[in-house]
Formats: sequence, structure tokens, C-alpha cells
Amino acid sequence: MFYLSNAANAILEAAGEQLAPTEFGYRFQSLVVEALKLQPDWGGLYDNRGAGQPDCYFNSYGFEIKCRQTNPMPLDENGWNAMREYDYPRLIAMLSVSAPYPLWVADLSGLSPEPVKLNHDTAVDSDLEQHMQRALSPLIEAVGTPGLTARSRQQVIDWVGKCRHCVGGRGGR
Repeated sequence: MFYLSNAANAILEAAGEQLAPTEFGYRFQSLVVEALKLQPDWGGLYDNRGAGQPDCYFNSYGFEIKCRQTNPMPLDENGWNAMREYDYPRLIAMLSVSAPYPLWVADLSGLSPEPVKLNHDTAVDSDLEQHMQRALSPLIEAVGTPGLTARSRQQVIDWVGKCRHCVGGRGGR
């Protein structure tokens, strides 16, 4: 488990007050995908959110990305089935109950298809958590509340993609 910077939490909190929960979750997914692309040599990460599960993947890594106010974090049957296709199935999750928001890069290997309980004992991918902790806060800070609350989903994706290039040198392992 990790937390974002105070500034990133404030930006997410302000955006969350202006957006419906599903829109907030979608925009969180956009941020996570771009932060994953900051991983060295992961520029070819495939963003699959419009087509189904997993939300994105790279080589033998498959990712479900969730932002919810509930714990345990539910994954549907299709999500679990898709994640079985990957050697490294991961859930990148943020509990959005109140700031500061806790985040996990949970290792789903060997888990049964039940909601994932997120706590201090959750099995995580510590290397990817460290990367996300370094990459996500600067990206959120660069995008800011105006970027996260842009009118259309495509505008948010474009804004986040441009900001990823601005912070690219700060996010790698």
C-alpha cells in the first residue's frame, strides 16, 4: 500500500467533488495507464479499457484498474477470467473514501475469484508499487484539477498523455 503526495491527493479530492463516481474512476484509469507507460521500456503498454478486460496489458502483465469506495474491491467474472491469461495479473486499486487515498498494486496470482480485500497484508508487487508511487503523484500534479475535470473523456486522455511526456524523466524505476 502507498499514498500519493499531499498535492496529488488535494487534486483528486477536488476532482472527485466535481465528478460522478464512474467518471472519477474512468479518469483515474487514464492516469494509471499513463503512469504505467512511464515504466522504462513499457511505452508499448496496450490500453484496452474500451474493449473489455483486462484494462491494459504489457507482455505477461495484465492490469485491472479500479477506483471504488468499497473494500473488498469487487472484480467481475470476466475480469477474473481475463487475468488468468497473464503470468503477472495485477489489480491497481485506489480506495476513494477520503483523502489521503490509499493505493495498491495487488498481486492476484493464485487468488480465487472473490472480491479482493485491500489492507496492510494484501500481497503486492512492491517493484510496481514503488514505480507507481514515484510516477503517479507528479503526473496528477501536472494534469491538475482542470485536466481531470475536462468535459470529455477524450480531452482527459489527451491532457494526461501530454502531461506524461512532461514528467517522463521523473517516473522510472
